[in-house]
Amino acid sequence: MAHILIDKYDRCFCNCADKCIVEHKSGMQGRCTKEQIEASGHRPVQVYDDKSHKAIMDFTCIDGDEKKIQIKLKRL
Repeated sequence: MAHILIDKYDRCFCNCADKCIVEHKSGMQGRCTKEQIEASGHRPVQVYDDKSHKAIMDFTCIDGDEKKIQIKLKRL
């Protein structure tokens, strides 16, 4: 079982460069929902607020800069 970080819209933060652990999707297919993650035996952990959501989006943007972030999470 893995803890999967999900956004404020109940979707994973994965992108086309990540291997899908739920349905083995690839490319630009839709991101997994909280329900799909739970059904696959993994546990979703959701960002708590808009500031944390933006921090994760900025962190996952590959621009060559080293980044440190602080986020608030809530267990579901």
